[in-house]
Amino acid sequence: MLAEVNPSHAARIAVPGIIIGAVIAALVVAIGLAAYAFVERNTAGRNAHESKARELAVLAKDSLSDDPERSILLGMHAANATLQYGQPPVATAEDLLHQALLASQLRLTLSGHKDKVWSVAWSPDGKRLATASSDNMAKVWDAASGQELLTLTGQVGPVWSLAWSPDGKRLATGSGNEEGTEAVRICPDEKMKKARKRS
Repeated sequence: MLAEVNPSHAARIAVPGIIIGAVIAALVVAIGLAAYAFVERNTAGRNAHESKARELAVLAKDSLSDDPERSILLGMHAANATLQYGQPPVATAEDLLHQALLASQLRLTLSGHKDKVWSVAWSPDGKRLATASSDNMAKVWDAASGQELLTLTGQVGPVWSLAWSPDGKRLATGSGNEEGTEAVRICPDEKMKKARKRS
């Protein structure tokens, strides 16, 4: 004989099942919507980065003939607008950066002074450069590689000027400070020999 099922008991069993089913369905829908929102957010971010890169590339192209060095900087920022987020550079940004590098007359940047550079002089043989700076130093550089060969310290203040001797064996520097102390120093030949050997 079959047992009779009480309708109120069946309803009590069915209601939690329906609620659990509805909660699971709501969870599935919520997870699906979250995944969709995540994909859309990433797509929007990627599009924003690419848009910024294209905008910078247009600015770089506009200044290419007047200021190639500015175009290089803008092209670098355009390429970096996507690279920093793990995306490849936009093709127009990369192409423009190459064009700007080819158009630029800039071939070397000397980095080493901590303040303004006031004077630059080529050695008579053209193999070395000397720089004078507000950081109270003069430096001698290899003109081809940009390698720092010699740093002259001990100046009385900012180095305002410098000049090579006609034979390129000595370097004179002129410096001064706010108290009115001024000095002209001649770099000893021994130091310059070391710099000549390294270049």
